Amino acid sequence: MPELPEVETIVRELRSQIIGKSVLDILEIRKGTVRYLPAATDIPCHFGMIRSIDRRGKYLVFRLVTDITIIIHLGMSGKLILADSKDTRPTHLRAQLALSDDSFLYFDDIRTFGHITVQRSQGPLFFEQRMGIEPLDPGFTAEYLQDRLRRRKSPLKNLLLDQSIVAGIGNIYGCEALYRAKIHPAVRAGSLESSHLKKLVKEIRAVLNEAIGHNGTTISNYRRVDNKTGGFQNFLKVYQKSCCPKGHPIDKLTQAGRSTYFCPVCQKKKQTDQIKTRPRIQTR
Repeated sequence: MPELPEVETIVRELRSQIIGKSVLDILEIRKGTVRYLPAATDIPCHFGMIRSIDRRGKYLVFRLVTDITIIIHLGMSGKLILADSKDTRPTHLRAQLALSDDSFLYFDDIRTFGHITVQRSQGPLFFEQRMGIEPLDPGFTAEYLQDRLRRRKSPLKNLLLDQSIVAGIGNIYGCEALYRAKIHPAVRAGSLESSHLKKLVKEIRAVLNEAIGHNGTTISNYRRVDNKTGGFQNFLKVYQKSCCPKGHPIDKLTQAGRSTYFCPVCQKKKQTDQIKTRPRIQTR
């Protein structure tokens, strides 16, 4: 799934290319991909000029000069491809935005978990109330985490991926940040000391900023708006690796249905600090 660095990369690239252009039409090719809030019986014939493009967690937010906001979530495998009208349409095209310069923003999604929401309001976004803090915001501190994780017995990794606590972190960067901070992914979230939380916040910021600098991580489906891959996959330390940078074998846990990669040597924790998980499977 595209996480914060991938979505941020797409936002920055689109800002430089389509702000100031108008959205003439949104064509839904796969039913259920595009929805309107509130439910619209009068779909606009002209949406308006794009005033700004921002990111909130894993969402892209297009604010138009009209009362319309277009919100895109890429799901597990979604891609946004900016193309001229003469270019070949993507294989798994689910929707497309027609722009005023005769170009198209294609929404390609092989697994069909992504969606586009057209919100007819410039007010709070429909998902805002359930979103946590941005990990690159100044307010994301060890004190904030300590407050949100206090008395929580769930595994730390699970809560880092909880978008109501921290918005934008997914499986790849959760694994990478925990390795850098030398914290076991199954430690009880509420048991961490302030020094560990400070280190974790520092490493979360660092890995996200580095990944943004390399235009995100392409493991399988993620592509930039020009259909090129990201580059941070070449700098991962544990995710889908057989050994960590120090040469220790990587182990894999299943946590909340996701594969967690970690180094049992570098991320060693007392047995009493850990949550019971499914048996570890050593990667080959």
